[in-house]
Amino acid sequence: MYADQYTLPGRFKPVRHCTRRKPFMSVMRTSLLSLILSLGLFPGLLAAAVIEDFFRVELPLDEEQDRDQQLRAALDVMLLRLGGPDVLKAQTPLKAALDDPRSLMRRIGSGDDERLEVDFEPALLRDLLGQARLPMLGASRPEVILWAVLPGTLGDELVLQGSEWSNLLRAAAQQRAVALTVPLADLQDRSLVTEAQIREADQDVLLPASERYASEVVLALAIDPQDDGVRLSWTLWVHDKQHTGRVSESSAELAADKLMLNLANLIFAQYAVQPLAPSAEQQTGRWVLVVDNVSDLDAFSGLQRTLQQLSGNTPPQILSIEGSQVRMGLDFPGSESQLERLLVLDQRLLRLPAPVVSQPQVEEPESEPATMDELLAEQAQTEPAAEPEPEPETEPVEPEADTAQQQTLYFRWR
Repeated sequence: MYADQYTLPGRFKPVRHCTRRKPFMSVMRTSLLSLILSLGLFPGLLAAAVIEDFFRVELPLDEEQDRDQQLRAALDVMLLRLGGPDVLKAQTPLKAALDDPRSLMRRIGSGDDERLEVDFEPALLRDLLGQARLPMLGASRPEVILWAVLPGTLGDELVLQGSEWSNLLRAAAQQRAVALTVPLADLQDRSLVTEAQIREADQDVLLPASERYASEVVLALAIDPQDDGVRLSWTLWVHDKQHTGRVSESSAELAADKLMLNLANLIFAQYAVQPLAPSAEQQTGRWVLVVDNVSDLDAFSGLQRTLQQLSGNTPPQILSIEGSQVRMGLDFPGSESQLERLLVLDQRLLRLPAPVVSQPQVEEPESEPATMDELLAEQAQTEPAAEPEPEPETEPVEPEADTAQQQTLYFRWR
């Protein structure tokens, strides 16, 4: 009964293949490009993100602050999402934007719950951080599976989906661009993990149990109410690294926000795209992605949404479509390892090796007996001839690298 609530962020339903529908799928494949263009789906389908409403910031209205101060606070939140913990230290390149936050905003409004709502312009923000040569991490984020406990009547209890603390942590995660998800807590989970093991942050138990959810990051959290507030003790595993910390605040809202800010900073350090030198950008800024098994419009739109989060100001371009294979052009200001690490966050993309191009073998025709004229010509060629004058020695010229091949990556959509 929790199927809709527990849909993991960034996951889409897998494409189902049916042999009885092959004629329809064949027609769709051949006309996929024309259908996309005729419906105006490019780049309109690119709005969705792993973190929903990534470029929207909501803050409670504060009567003690004027509108300019509130807009500056919203800009600070947005810059921390996109540019990480050090972005506000770069005062010089960001000074003009910090002095005039409205220049980066698309819409300013207020919700029914007395909250300030600000929509930022993605292209302007990317331009701003790009010109300042600051690292960036867009809406595609690794998923964080949360194992949390808090004291109950009979001891520690698991934090369940829909509970007060679950909703509080999800709201804080949305504000800080953390892709947080809560386990199902069904019989399978409870048979693998106990509340005591969560409080102890037992790595040997929690990491194998989290493989069910295919999350990149695992979080163990112990919530302890205090007389003067709340204390959160946390352990985070990202890649092969373990991080631990403790947060104490006067309210649950402040504690949850501070926790998610700490997590966002650690994730940013692992996944952010670092700026390259200008010469390197000219060599590695353009990529060609060849993706197989893009069999219908739903798969194509999912691929577009993933690539849009990684591109700069120029949206991904359709280079060609042949059957279920799509070739896309992508502007990405980073290295191959950075691009692959961000692409595989979407587990529907499977990296493939570059195909080996085999050279066709040319069969030599069977030789026939030589004629007298051919024998005389061959004898003339074997006679010694005058030695030509030696040519001046020159350094060998190495062939230029095939940059197009180096810039092409191959994937399979699954």
